[in-house]
Amino acid sequence: MNNSESNSNTKSQKNLIFRIFSFVIFPLLVIFPLLTVYLSSSGLKANKKLKAEMIFYKDSIRIPSNNFLSLYKNIETNISLYKEKIIVVQFYDNNCKDCDSVWYEMKRIQKEFAKKTKRVQLLTYVLNDEPLDSLKKLIDKYKPDTSSWEILVSNDDMYDFLKKLKVDSIKAVKTILLADRKGIIANYYDATKSTEINNLMRHSTMLLPAKEDRKKIKYKREKDLYQ
Repeated sequence: MNNSESNSNTKSQKNLIFRIFSFVIFPLLVIFPLLTVYLSSSGLKANKKLKAEMIFYKDSIRIPSNNFLSLYKNIETNISLYKEKIIVVQFYDNNCKDCDSVWYEMKRIQKEFAKKTKRVQLLTYVLNDEPLDSLKKLIDKYKPDTSSWEILVSNDDMYDFLKKLKVDSIKAVKTILLADRKGIIANYYDATKSTEINNLMRHSTMLLPAKEDRKKIKYKREKDLYQ
């Protein structure tokens, strides 16, 4: 092999090493870490914004541990039985004649969450004294998925219950609230507005358990943002 061929081979090897460094090693050492930092920072800002939107969360209003009869299971239950689940609450009054949309929004919430997690429990509290047969007809009409949706009845004063929740009794039938896995209310939503229910589903992401891939860089510094 002459010097010319040797120099040519050496040059080719250097070019190959340069290409490997440029397209493989450099991205691994520099670009990917920077991208990780950027995405983490962007994710942190987005989650801070979501947290800030839940203005009632800081008030620490907790769903009372009153006992209720589960219409599906025919057993006594209370909020403590739904630990480790985020809670979506609806209120039902048979005097409400235009509340179909509220039921459909609840069904939409349940359907959306069913695709992603089993950590969501829907609760419908019946506000007035209504025969069980009538309530069962209600179930036949709306056909909620009973695997993650309970209809709860009580002989207690439900308006005192609403007062503890800081829910206006007049607006209750058109209000849906979101609570975290400890039963603390995150926010209240107008159930007649689909945009507000969309916000509820966005906010719910802050209440679900943090994923392992959140434990990166700035997330560690702001771990108090995550439940």
